[in-house]
Amino acid sequence: MRSWKTLVAAAAGLMLAPQLATATEVEEQLRQMQERMAQLEDKLAAQTDQLDIAEQRAEQQQQLIQEAGLNDAAAGSALSRFLEQVEFSGVVAASYNWNFNHPRAFAMADANNVNFNDGNDFPGTGATNGGDDLAYDGGLNNGELGLTAPFHSNPNTFQIDQLLFSIMKPATVESRGGFGVDLAYGASADALRNSGCGDFDDVYDCSGGSNTGDLSFLYQAYVEYLAPIGNGVLIKGGRFETITGAEVFRADQNLNVTRGLLYAMQPTSHTGVLISGEVASGVTLAAGVANDTTNTMADSDSSKAAIGQIAWSGETAGLSLNVISGGDAINPLGTVVNPVVGNNHDRVTLVDVVATWDPSDRLSMWTNFDYYFYNQTGNGGGNSINFWGLAAAGRYGLSDAMGIGVRGELVRQHHSNPSASEGLLWELTGTLDYALTDNLKTMLEVRYDRGHLEAASSDTFFTNKNGINNNRDQVLALIQMMYTF
Repeated sequence: MRSWKTLVAAAAGLMLAPQLATATEVEEQLRQMQERMAQLEDKLAAQTDQLDIAEQRAEQQQQLIQEAGLNDAAAGSALSRFLEQVEFSGVVAASYNWNFNHPRAFAMADANNVNFNDGNDFPGTGATNGGDDLAYDGGLNNGELGLTAPFHSNPNTFQIDQLLFSIMKPATVESRGGFGVDLAYGASADALRNSGCGDFDDVYDCSGGSNTGDLSFLYQAYVEYLAPIGNGVLIKGGRFETITGAEVFRADQNLNVTRGLLYAMQPTSHTGVLISGEVASGVTLAAGVANDTTNTMADSDSSKAAIGQIAWSGETAGLSLNVISGGDAINPLGTVVNPVVGNNHDRVTLVDVVATWDPSDRLSMWTNFDYYFYNQTGNGGGNSINFWGLAAAGRYGLSDAMGIGVRGELVRQHHSNPSASEGLLWELTGTLDYALTDNLKTMLEVRYDRGHLEAASSDTFFTNKNGINNNRDQVLALIQMMYTF
Protein backbone atom coordinates (compact mmCIF):
# COMPACT_ATOMS: atom_id res chain seq x y z
CA MET A 1 0.00 0.00 0.00
CA ARG A 2 2.79 2.36 0.96
CA SER A 3 4.58 1.46 -2.29
CA TRP A 4 1.52 2.45 -4.30
CA LYS A 5 1.28 5.86 -2.59
CA THR A 6 4.96 6.47 -3.11
CA LEU A 7 4.57 5.66 -6.76
CA VAL A 8 1.67 8.06 -7.14
CA ALA A 9 3.58 10.88 -5.40
CA ALA A 10 6.58 10.32 -7.60
CA ALA A 11 4.40 10.47 -10.69
CA ALA A 12 2.74 13.69 -9.52
CA GLY A 13 6.11 15.23 -8.84
CA LEU A 14 7.26 14.41 -12.29
CA MET A 15 4.13 16.06 -13.72
CA LEU A 16 4.35 19.28 -11.59
CA ALA A 17 8.08 19.79 -11.94
CA PRO A 18 7.91 21.32 -15.44
CA GLN A 19 5.05 23.60 -14.41
CA LEU A 20 6.96 24.85 -11.37
CA ALA A 21 9.95 25.47 -13.57
CA THR A 22 7.78 27.40 -16.05
CA ALA A 23 6.31 29.60 -13.30
CA THR A 24 9.79 30.45 -12.10
CA GLU A 25 10.83 31.47 -15.60
CA VAL A 26 7.73 33.65 -15.98
CA GLU A 27 8.48 35.39 -12.72
CA GLU A 28 12.03 36.02 -13.92
CA GLN A 29 10.82 37.43 -17.20
CA LEU A 30 8.35 39.72 -15.43
CA ARG A 31 11.10 40.97 -13.19
CA GLN A 32 13.36 41.70 -16.15
CA MET A 33 10.52 43.51 -17.95
CA GLN A 34 9.89 45.65 -14.89
CA GLU A 35 13.54 46.57 -14.78
CA ARG A 36 13.50 47.49 -18.45
CA MET A 37 10.36 49.58 -18.00
CA ALA A 38 11.97 51.37 -15.10
CA GLN A 39 15.00 52.08 -17.29
CA LEU A 40 12.74 53.38 -20.09
CA GLU A 41 10.87 55.60 -17.65
CA ASP A 42 14.17 57.05 -16.47
CA LYS A 43 15.21 57.68 -20.08
CA LEU A 44 11.82 59.21 -20.93
CA ALA A 45 11.98 61.50 -17.94
CA ALA A 46 15.47 62.59 -18.98
CA GLN A 47 14.30 63.25 -22.55
CA THR A 48 11.27 65.19 -21.28
CA ASP A 49 13.58 67.37 -19.23
CA GLN A 50 15.71 67.95 -22.31
CA LEU A 51 12.61 68.86 -24.40
CA ASP A 52 11.47 71.29 -21.74
CA ILE A 53 14.87 72.91 -21.77
CA ALA A 54 14.84 73.05 -25.61
CA GLU A 55 11.34 74.54 -25.63
CA GLN A 56 12.37 77.19 -23.14
CA ARG A 57 15.35 78.04 -25.32
CA ALA A 58 13.12 78.21 -28.42
CA GLU A 59 10.71 80.55 -26.66
CA GLN A 60 13.58 82.74 -25.58
CA GLN A 61 14.96 82.80 -29.14
CA GLN A 62 11.49 83.58 -30.58
CA GLN A 63 11.09 86.44 -28.14
CA LEU A 64 14.48 87.81 -29.15
CA ILE A 65 13.53 87.51 -32.86
CA GLN A 66 10.24 89.33 -32.29
CA GLU A 67 11.95 92.07 -30.30
CA ALA A 68 14.45 92.45 -33.14
CA GLY A 69 11.65 92.58 -35.77
CA LEU A 70 12.98 89.51 -37.58
CA ASN A 71 9.96 87.25 -37.38
CA ASP A 72 9.88 86.01 -40.99
CA ALA A 73 7.05 83.57 -40.35
CA ALA A 74 4.82 86.26 -38.88
CA ALA A 75 5.74 88.65 -41.65
CA GLY A 76 4.98 86.00 -44.25
CA SER A 77 1.64 85.28 -42.63
CA ALA A 78 0.76 89.00 -42.50
CA LEU A 79 1.78 89.42 -46.15
CA SER A 80 -0.38 86.45 -47.14
CA ARG A 81 -3.39 87.90 -45.35
CA PHE A 82 -2.77 91.28 -47.01
CA LEU A 83 -2.51 89.76 -50.50
CA GLU A 84 -5.72 87.81 -49.96
CA GLN A 85 -7.62 91.07 -49.36
CA VAL A 86 -6.01 93.22 -52.06
CA GLU A 87 -7.17 93.38 -55.68
CA PHE A 88 -4.52 93.91 -58.37
CA SER A 89 -5.41 94.88 -61.93
CA GLY A 90 -4.24 97.00 -64.82
CA VAL A 91 -4.27 97.69 -68.53
CA VAL A 92 -1.73 98.29 -71.31
CA ALA A 93 -3.03 99.93 -74.50
CA ALA A 94 -1.13 101.13 -77.58
CA SER A 95 -2.50 102.64 -80.79
CA TYR A 96 -1.88 104.31 -84.11
CA ASN A 97 -4.12 107.13 -85.33
CA TRP A 98 -4.48 108.68 -88.76
CA ASN A 99 -5.99 112.15 -89.18
CA PHE A 100 -7.32 112.66 -92.71
CA ASN A 101 -6.95 116.44 -92.33
CA HIS A 102 -3.16 115.94 -92.13
CA PRO A 103 -2.68 118.65 -89.48
CA ARG A 104 0.82 119.89 -88.87
CA ALA A 105 2.31 118.37 -85.77
CA PHE A 106 3.87 121.64 -84.55
CA ALA A 107 0.47 123.36 -84.71
CA MET A 108 -1.17 120.66 -82.66
CA ALA A 109 1.70 120.67 -80.17
CA ASP A 110 1.55 124.43 -79.63
CA ALA A 111 -2.23 124.37 -79.31
CA ASN A 112 -1.79 121.81 -76.55
CA ASN A 113 1.24 123.56 -75.10
CA VAL A 114 1.12 123.80 -71.32
CA ASN A 115 3.53 126.74 -71.31
CA PHE A 116 1.73 129.54 -73.12
CA ASN A 117 3.28 133.02 -73.01
CA ASP A 118 6.56 131.44 -74.10
CA GLY A 119 6.79 133.40 -77.34
CA ASN A 120 6.82 130.21 -79.40
CA ASP A 121 3.31 130.35 -80.79
CA PHE A 122 2.83 128.89 -84.21
CA PRO A 123 2.22 131.26 -87.15
CA GLY A 124 -0.94 131.96 -89.03
CA THR A 125 -3.62 131.79 -86.37
CA GLY A 126 -3.81 135.39 -85.29
CA ALA A 127 -2.59 136.13 -81.80
CA THR A 128 -5.09 136.78 -79.03
CA ASN A 129 -4.92 137.39 -75.29
CA GLY A 130 -1.48 138.96 -75.13
CA GLY A 131 0.14 137.00 -77.92
CA ASP A 132 -1.13 133.47 -77.22
CA ASP A 133 -2.69 131.36 -79.95
CA LEU A 134 -5.77 129.34 -79.04
CA ALA A 135 -5.09 129.98 -75.39
CA TYR A 136 -8.47 128.48 -74.57
CA ASP A 137 -8.18 125.33 -76.56
CA GLY A 138 -8.85 122.74 -74.13
CA GLY A 139 -11.58 121.10 -72.18
CA LEU A 140 -11.16 119.93 -68.63
CA ASN A 141 -9.04 117.16 -70.14
CA ASN A 142 -6.49 119.38 -71.81
CA GLY A 143 -6.49 119.93 -75.55
CA GLU A 144 -9.07 117.62 -77.03
CA LEU A 145 -11.85 119.56 -78.68
CA GLY A 146 -11.30 121.67 -81.74
CA LEU A 147 -8.13 119.70 -82.21
CA THR A 148 -8.62 115.96 -82.12
CA ALA A 149 -10.13 113.22 -79.99
CA PRO A 150 -9.41 113.05 -76.24
CA PHE A 151 -6.00 111.57 -75.48
CA HIS A 152 -5.02 111.49 -79.17
CA SER A 153 -3.65 115.00 -79.64
CA ASN A 154 -0.60 113.91 -81.65
CA PRO A 155 -1.68 113.40 -85.28
CA ASN A 156 -0.68 110.42 -87.39
CA THR A 157 1.48 108.76 -84.74
CA PHE A 158 2.10 105.63 -82.72
CA GLN A 159 1.61 106.10 -79.01
CA ILE A 160 1.16 104.40 -75.67
CA ASP A 161 -2.43 105.25 -74.89
CA GLN A 162 -2.33 104.00 -71.34
CA LEU A 163 -0.31 101.94 -68.90
CA LEU A 164 -2.29 101.74 -65.68
CA PHE A 165 -1.58 99.89 -62.45
CA SER A 166 -4.36 99.52 -59.90
CA ILE A 167 -4.18 98.17 -56.37
CA MET A 168 -7.23 98.26 -54.12
CA LYS A 169 -8.34 96.88 -50.81
CA PRO A 170 -12.10 97.52 -50.54
CA ALA A 171 -13.57 98.25 -47.13
CA THR A 172 -15.88 95.43 -46.01
CA VAL A 173 -17.86 94.46 -42.94
CA GLU A 174 -15.12 91.98 -42.02
CA SER A 175 -12.34 94.54 -42.62
CA ARG A 176 -13.69 98.09 -42.48
CA GLY A 177 -10.53 99.89 -43.56
CA GLY A 178 -9.54 100.12 -47.20
CA PHE A 179 -7.57 102.04 -49.82
CA GLY A 180 -7.13 102.42 -53.56
CA VAL A 181 -4.32 103.58 -55.84
CA ASP A 182 -4.37 104.01 -59.64
CA LEU A 183 -1.16 105.16 -61.32
CA ALA A 184 -1.09 105.79 -65.08
CA TYR A 185 1.43 106.52 -67.80
CA GLY A 186 1.11 107.31 -71.50
CA ALA A 187 -0.85 109.82 -73.58
CA SER A 188 -3.87 109.79 -71.30
CA ALA A 189 -1.65 110.52 -68.31
CA ASP A 190 0.03 113.38 -70.18
CA ALA A 191 -3.28 115.03 -71.03
CA LEU A 192 -4.64 114.86 -67.50
CA ARG A 193 -1.39 115.76 -65.80
CA ASN A 194 -1.29 118.93 -67.89
CA SER A 195 -5.00 119.76 -67.59
CA GLY A 196 -5.65 123.00 -65.79
CA CYS A 197 -2.55 124.58 -67.26
CA GLY A 198 -2.79 126.58 -70.47
CA ASP A 199 -2.41 130.26 -69.65
CA PHE A 200 -2.47 129.40 -65.95
CA ASP A 201 0.93 127.81 -65.45
CA ASP A 202 1.61 130.38 -62.74
CA VAL A 203 -1.22 128.85 -60.70
CA TYR A 204 -1.07 125.16 -61.54
CA ASP A 205 1.87 122.82 -61.60
CA CYS A 206 2.55 122.55 -65.33
CA SER A 207 6.03 121.13 -65.04
CA GLY A 208 4.95 117.95 -66.79
CA GLY A 209 6.08 119.34 -70.12
CA SER A 210 4.83 118.20 -73.48
CA ASN A 211 3.48 114.78 -74.33
CA THR A 212 6.44 112.60 -73.43
CA GLY A 213 4.54 109.57 -72.12
CA ASP A 214 7.21 108.76 -69.54
CA LEU A 215 5.75 110.67 -66.58
CA SER A 216 3.04 109.33 -64.30
CA PHE A 217 -0.38 110.66 -63.45
CA LEU A 218 -1.97 109.87 -60.10
CA TYR A 219 -5.53 109.05 -61.08
CA GLN A 220 -6.62 107.79 -57.65
CA ALA A 221 -5.08 107.60 -54.20
CA TYR A 222 -7.53 107.37 -51.32
CA VAL A 223 -8.28 105.72 -48.01
CA GLU A 224 -11.76 104.64 -46.97
CA TYR A 225 -13.70 103.47 -43.95
CA LEU A 226 -16.98 101.53 -43.90
CA ALA A 227 -18.80 102.94 -40.89
CA PRO A 228 -21.25 100.56 -39.14
CA ILE A 229 -24.25 102.83 -39.72
CA GLY A 230 -27.40 101.38 -41.28
CA ASN A 231 -26.41 99.26 -44.26
CA GLY A 232 -22.95 100.78 -44.09
CA VAL A 233 -21.70 104.31 -44.80
CA LEU A 234 -18.51 104.55 -46.85
CA ILE A 235 -16.23 107.50 -46.07
CA LYS A 236 -13.55 108.08 -48.71
CA GLY A 237 -10.81 110.69 -48.47
CA GLY A 238 -8.01 111.63 -50.86
CA ARG A 239 -8.02 111.63 -54.64
CA PHE A 240 -10.87 109.64 -56.19
CA GLU A 241 -12.54 109.31 -59.59
CA THR A 242 -15.44 111.57 -60.46
CA ILE A 243 -19.05 110.50 -60.06
CA THR A 244 -20.00 112.01 -63.43
CA GLY A 245 -20.14 110.58 -66.92
CA ALA A 246 -20.68 107.30 -68.72
CA GLU A 247 -17.12 107.06 -70.04
CA VAL A 248 -14.16 106.72 -67.70
CA PHE A 249 -10.41 107.23 -67.68
CA ARG A 250 -9.50 103.54 -67.59
CA ALA A 251 -9.21 102.35 -71.20
CA ASP A 252 -10.64 98.83 -70.82
CA GLN A 253 -13.90 100.06 -69.29
CA ASN A 254 -15.15 101.93 -72.38
CA LEU A 255 -16.86 100.78 -75.57
CA ASN A 256 -14.68 102.87 -77.90
CA VAL A 257 -11.01 103.74 -78.33
CA THR A 258 -11.48 107.52 -78.12
CA ARG A 259 -13.45 109.37 -75.45
CA GLY A 260 -16.32 111.57 -76.51
CA LEU A 261 -17.30 115.23 -76.49
CA LEU A 262 -19.12 115.02 -73.17
CA TYR A 263 -16.11 113.38 -71.57
CA ALA A 264 -14.12 116.57 -72.22
CA MET A 265 -16.74 118.60 -70.35
CA GLN A 266 -16.38 116.42 -67.27
CA PRO A 267 -13.64 116.20 -64.66
CA THR A 268 -11.92 112.87 -64.10
CA SER A 269 -10.75 113.05 -60.48
CA HIS A 270 -11.39 115.07 -57.35
CA THR A 271 -9.32 115.70 -54.25
CA GLY A 272 -11.51 115.84 -51.18
CA VAL A 273 -13.95 113.71 -49.18
CA LEU A 274 -16.91 111.65 -50.42
CA ILE A 275 -19.52 109.94 -48.23
CA SER A 276 -21.89 107.36 -49.74
CA GLY A 277 -24.31 104.68 -48.66
CA GLU A 278 -27.34 102.62 -49.64
CA VAL A 279 -30.62 104.11 -48.39
CA ALA A 280 -32.99 101.59 -50.00
CA SER A 281 -32.79 98.48 -52.13
CA GLY A 282 -30.67 99.49 -55.12
CA VAL A 283 -30.73 103.21 -54.21
CA THR A 284 -27.56 104.98 -53.07
CA LEU A 285 -26.77 108.55 -52.07
CA ALA A 286 -23.41 110.29 -52.17
CA ALA A 287 -22.26 113.71 -51.02
CA GLY A 288 -18.85 115.28 -50.73
CA VAL A 289 -16.61 118.30 -51.00
CA ALA A 290 -13.53 118.79 -53.19
CA ASN A 291 -10.94 121.47 -53.82
CA ASP A 292 -12.63 122.55 -57.05
CA THR A 293 -14.39 121.23 -60.13
CA THR A 294 -11.18 120.33 -61.97
CA ASN A 295 -8.59 117.57 -61.62
CA THR A 296 -6.10 119.60 -59.60
CA MET A 297 -4.52 118.34 -56.40
CA ALA A 298 -4.41 121.77 -54.73
CA ASP A 299 -6.91 124.61 -54.59
CA SER A 300 -5.97 128.03 -55.95
CA ASP A 301 -8.61 129.88 -53.91
CA SER A 302 -10.69 129.39 -50.78
CA SER A 303 -13.84 128.30 -52.63
CA LYS A 304 -14.64 124.59 -52.63
CA ALA A 305 -16.79 122.39 -54.85
CA ALA A 306 -19.84 120.44 -53.68
CA ILE A 307 -20.51 116.95 -55.03
CA GLY A 308 -23.82 115.09 -54.90
CA GLN A 309 -25.34 111.94 -56.39
CA ILE A 310 -28.49 109.87 -56.25
CA ALA A 311 -28.31 106.57 -58.10
CA TRP A 312 -30.47 103.53 -58.69
CA SER A 313 -29.18 100.18 -59.90
CA GLY A 314 -31.35 97.28 -61.00
CA GLU A 315 -30.64 93.86 -62.46
CA THR A 316 -30.19 95.08 -66.05
CA ALA A 317 -30.57 98.88 -65.82
CA GLY A 318 -29.24 101.83 -63.87
CA LEU A 319 -29.84 105.56 -63.52
CA SER A 320 -27.86 108.28 -61.75
CA LEU A 321 -28.22 112.03 -61.26
CA ASN A 322 -24.92 113.75 -60.46
CA VAL A 323 -24.20 117.37 -59.59
CA ILE A 324 -20.91 119.23 -59.13
CA SER A 325 -20.85 122.92 -58.26
CA GLY A 326 -17.79 124.98 -57.41
CA GLY A 327 -15.06 127.23 -58.72
CA ASP A 328 -12.03 127.35 -61.02
CA ALA A 329 -13.22 125.95 -64.30
CA ILE A 330 -10.59 125.58 -66.97
CA ASN A 331 -12.47 126.24 -70.17
CA PRO A 332 -14.72 123.23 -70.77
CA LEU A 333 -14.70 123.50 -74.55
CA GLY A 334 -12.13 126.24 -75.06
CA THR A 335 -14.68 129.03 -75.40
CA VAL A 336 -14.59 131.00 -72.13
CA VAL A 337 -13.16 134.46 -72.76
CA ASN A 338 -10.51 135.53 -70.26
CA PRO A 339 -11.23 133.05 -67.44
CA VAL A 340 -9.64 134.00 -64.13
CA VAL A 341 -8.22 131.23 -61.95
CA GLY A 342 -7.87 131.88 -58.24
CA ASN A 343 -11.03 133.99 -58.22
CA ASN A 344 -13.59 133.24 -55.50
CA HIS A 345 -16.30 134.84 -57.62
CA ASP A 346 -16.48 132.21 -60.34
CA ARG A 347 -18.98 129.40 -60.27
CA VAL A 348 -19.30 126.23 -62.32
CA THR A 349 -22.28 123.90 -62.14
CA LEU A 350 -22.37 120.58 -63.94
CA VAL A 351 -25.58 118.54 -63.94
CA ASP A 352 -24.99 115.05 -65.26
CA VAL A 353 -27.48 112.24 -65.93
CA VAL A 354 -26.37 108.72 -66.89
CA ALA A 355 -28.64 105.81 -67.82
CA THR A 356 -27.45 102.27 -68.58
CA TRP A 357 -29.25 99.23 -69.93
CA ASP A 358 -27.85 95.73 -70.51
CA PRO A 359 -30.82 93.69 -71.77
CA SER A 360 -28.69 90.65 -72.68
CA ASP A 361 -25.17 89.28 -72.50
CA ARG A 362 -24.55 90.53 -76.04
CA LEU A 363 -26.11 94.00 -75.89
CA SER A 364 -25.15 96.89 -73.61
CA MET A 365 -26.13 100.56 -73.95
CA TRP A 366 -25.78 103.89 -72.18
CA THR A 367 -26.89 107.48 -72.59
CA ASN A 368 -25.46 110.60 -70.98
CA PHE A 369 -26.89 114.12 -70.68
CA ASP A 370 -24.86 117.07 -69.37
CA TYR A 371 -25.70 120.67 -68.63
CA TYR A 372 -22.69 122.88 -67.88
CA PHE A 373 -23.02 126.47 -66.65
CA TYR A 374 -20.10 128.83 -66.07
CA ASN A 375 -20.39 132.29 -64.51
CA GLN A 376 -17.62 134.64 -63.41
CA THR A 377 -17.65 138.11 -61.88
CA GLY A 378 -14.91 140.28 -60.40
CA ASN A 379 -11.15 140.27 -60.92
CA GLY A 380 -11.40 140.92 -64.63
CA GLY A 381 -14.22 138.45 -65.17
CA GLY A 382 -17.73 139.04 -66.34
CA ASN A 383 -18.68 136.07 -68.48
CA SER A 384 -21.38 133.50 -68.45
CA ILE A 385 -21.64 130.59 -70.79
CA ASN A 386 -23.55 127.33 -70.84
CA PHE A 387 -23.46 124.08 -72.71
CA TRP A 388 -25.72 121.13 -73.00
CA GLY A 389 -24.73 117.83 -74.48
CA LEU A 390 -26.33 114.49 -75.24
CA ALA A 391 -24.50 111.25 -75.98
CA ALA A 392 -25.62 107.69 -76.57
CA ALA A 393 -23.61 104.54 -77.20
CA GLY A 394 -24.03 100.79 -77.42
CA ARG A 395 -22.17 97.59 -78.18
CA TYR A 396 -23.54 94.40 -79.70
CA GLY A 397 -21.61 91.14 -79.48
CA LEU A 398 -21.50 89.55 -82.91
CA SER A 399 -19.89 86.48 -81.35
CA ASP A 400 -18.10 85.51 -78.17
CA ALA A 401 -14.92 87.11 -79.54
CA MET A 402 -16.19 89.99 -81.68
CA GLY A 403 -18.40 93.01 -81.15
CA ILE A 404 -19.30 96.33 -82.71
CA GLY A 405 -19.82 99.60 -80.84
CA VAL A 406 -21.41 102.88 -81.94
CA ARG A 407 -21.43 106.30 -80.23
CA GLY A 408 -23.14 109.52 -81.25
CA GLU A 409 -22.97 112.94 -79.52
CA LEU A 410 -24.22 116.49 -79.85
CA VAL A 411 -23.01 119.53 -77.86
CA ARG A 412 -24.58 122.99 -77.99
CA GLN A 413 -22.90 126.14 -76.68
CA HIS A 414 -24.49 129.48 -75.71
CA HIS A 415 -22.66 132.66 -74.63
CA SER A 416 -24.06 135.55 -72.58
CA ASN A 417 -22.91 138.03 -75.23
CA PRO A 418 -25.82 138.43 -77.70
CA SER A 419 -23.41 139.16 -80.53
CA ALA A 420 -21.41 135.99 -79.93
CA SER A 421 -22.05 133.11 -82.27
CA GLU A 422 -23.55 129.88 -81.07
CA GLY A 423 -21.33 126.82 -80.99
CA LEU A 424 -22.33 123.38 -82.18
CA LEU A 425 -20.35 120.14 -82.24
CA TRP A 426 -21.37 116.60 -83.08
CA GLU A 427 -19.54 113.34 -83.63
CA LEU A 428 -20.22 109.79 -84.73
CA THR A 429 -17.90 106.89 -83.91
CA GLY A 430 -17.89 103.23 -84.91
CA THR A 431 -15.64 100.63 -83.28
CA LEU A 432 -15.02 96.97 -84.11
CA ASP A 433 -13.36 94.92 -81.35
CA TYR A 434 -11.96 91.40 -81.54
CA ALA A 435 -10.59 89.31 -78.66
CA LEU A 436 -7.35 87.62 -79.72
CA THR A 437 -7.10 85.89 -76.32
CA ASP A 438 -8.96 86.09 -73.02
CA ASN A 439 -6.98 89.20 -72.02
CA LEU A 440 -5.83 90.67 -75.33
CA LYS A 441 -8.03 92.40 -77.89
CA THR A 442 -7.63 94.68 -80.87
CA MET A 443 -9.96 97.53 -81.82
CA LEU A 444 -10.52 99.32 -85.14
CA GLU A 445 -12.24 102.70 -85.00
CA VAL A 446 -13.42 105.42 -87.36
CA ARG A 447 -14.56 108.76 -85.95
CA TYR A 448 -16.16 111.75 -87.65
CA ASP A 449 -16.39 115.19 -85.95
CA ARG A 450 -18.12 118.28 -87.32
CA GLY A 451 -19.03 121.73 -86.04
CA HIS A 452 -17.53 124.91 -84.69
CA LEU A 453 -16.95 126.68 -81.38
CA GLU A 454 -17.44 130.37 -80.72
CA ALA A 455 -13.84 131.01 -79.68
CA ALA A 456 -12.58 129.25 -82.80
CA SER A 457 -14.38 131.67 -85.14
CA SER A 458 -16.23 129.66 -87.75
CA ASP A 459 -13.92 126.67 -87.99
CA THR A 460 -12.62 124.30 -85.39
CA PHE A 461 -10.38 121.56 -86.77
CA PHE A 462 -6.80 121.84 -87.93
CA THR A 463 -5.49 121.14 -91.41
CA ASN A 464 -2.03 121.34 -92.92
CA LYS A 465 -2.67 124.83 -94.33
CA ASN A 466 -0.42 127.20 -92.39
CA GLY A 467 -1.07 125.14 -89.28
CA ILE A 468 -4.39 126.82 -88.54
CA ASN A 469 -7.86 125.62 -87.65
CA ASN A 470 -9.69 126.17 -90.93
CA ASN A 471 -11.88 123.11 -91.31
CA ARG A 472 -15.32 122.33 -89.98
CA ASP A 473 -14.94 118.58 -89.88
CA GLN A 474 -12.40 115.88 -89.21
CA VAL A 475 -12.05 112.14 -89.77
CA LEU A 476 -9.88 109.92 -87.60
CA ALA A 477 -9.00 106.27 -88.06
CA LEU A 478 -7.42 104.35 -85.19
CA ILE A 479 -6.20 100.87 -84.41
CA GLN A 480 -5.52 99.84 -80.83
CA MET A 481 -4.25 96.74 -79.06
CA MET A 482 -5.05 96.38 -75.38
CA TYR A 483 -4.11 93.85 -72.71
CA THR A 484 -6.02 93.72 -69.45
CA PHE A 485 -4.72 92.00 -66.33
